[in-house]
Formats: sequence, C-alpha cells, structure tokens
Amino acid sequence: MCDGVWCDRIRVTSQAFQVTSTSKFRVPPSSHPAVLQFVSIANFGFASGGTIEFDLSDGEVRYKYSLFSGPARNISIPFTNAFFHVLNAFPIALEAVLSVVGGADPKAAAVSFHKRFVAEIL
Repeated sequence: MCDGVWCDRIRVTSQAFQVTSTSKFRVPPSSHPAVLQFVSIANFGFASGGTIEFDLSDGEVRYKYSLFSGPARNISIPFTNAFFHVLNAFPIALEAVLSVVGGADPKAAAVSFHKRFVAEIL
C-alpha cells in the first residue's frame, strides 16, 4: 500500500510476519556516512521489535517490525499491533534521518529518536 510518501509492505508466513515501511525519499550519497552512524546508534540495544534499515545501494530508508514464532495460530492480534507500531514509528524514524541529512549530529538524532519513540509509541 503506497500513499505517495511511503509504502507499507506486509509479509506473513506460518512462522513469522513482517511489516515494513519504506520512504520514497533517498538519502544522497554525501549523507551516507552520517546516516549509517545514526542507524547504528539508533538500532543498538533497541528492543522494540522494530529496526531502522538503510540501503547503501540506493539510499532507501526502511522501518521494519518482525515477529518470529512457531506455527501461527492467531496472528491477527500481534499483526494488528505490529502494523500500528510501524505506522506510528516510521514517521519518527524518517524525521530523524532527515535531520541527519540536514546536518544534525547522528548521535543527538538517535537520542532524540529514542526519546520520541518511548514517549509516543510505547
């Protein structure tokens, strides 16, 4: 599902499901080192079930929530939670990435991302 700004992808198997949001925004090559630093700091020790991903080949930014388990019996409740988690978390992550592209300190942007995530998502 795409709305012109970002796309959401859903993958469900009998053992897992993933919800991924991707932005149509591409990080310019000159900002790759700073964004890599931000992603590394932001994801380190982040135990939310979600991660920020950055593709060096094309500059794509993603936020992915994954849940792996045994055979799925009633996946609708965790799936709904995961979908809303991604819908709410991705804009916060993308805003942090854009701030780094705009020159913000990657460490400060990661700290800000964590604070906003805790306040608005958890």
